Amino acid sequence: MTESSEDQIQNRIVCNRCNEDYTGQMIEIISMSADGNCQMCRAELSGKFCTSVKPVVSFSLDYPPSVNSYWKRNRNGSVRISEKGVKYKRTVKSLLHGRTKLTGRLKGSFVVNVPDRRRRDLDNTLKAILDSMQGHLFLDDEQFDEITVKRGAVVKNGRIDVELYEIEEQGDE
Repeated sequence: MTESSEDQIQNRIVCNRCNEDYTGQMIEIISMSADGNCQMCRAELSGKFCTSVKPVVSFSLDYPPSVNSYWKRNRNGSVRISEKGVKYKRTVKSLLHGRTKLTGRLKGSFVVNVPDRRRRDLDNTLKAILDSMQGHLFLDDEQFDEITVKRGAVVKNGRIDVELYEIEEQGDE
């Protein structure tokens, strides 16, 4: 084995329980426990939360308009959804039509596949997505106890891959 191969193996960060690879993800590295479990596995093992292993809902959405073009400020200072935003909400509504609304606590996993290599803030993407799904798939975005947003691949026209999980609180002991 070459020296560079040994360095790569030693620097890999993988959860001992779920085998998720967190190599190069600084936020997740910080939250790894001494026993090598990621934050989500520690929460599940603590008994406080019990989450389903498989997502309750899994689908893909078109890439949303930017936060700057999703909202529009009126002359009186109030804010409303722009025409681009309304069109995006209609598209999401038609995709989610007929699905049962989730009413409990939620965990969301979002993979943002950007349309090009321009610099983008991932958190700006999330607001338009949650706003567009609200009322159609869940009652209110306040239901989310955990949200994970990851940058995916560059995909023509962009795409958001969504997985939602229901979380049941087991209670404090």
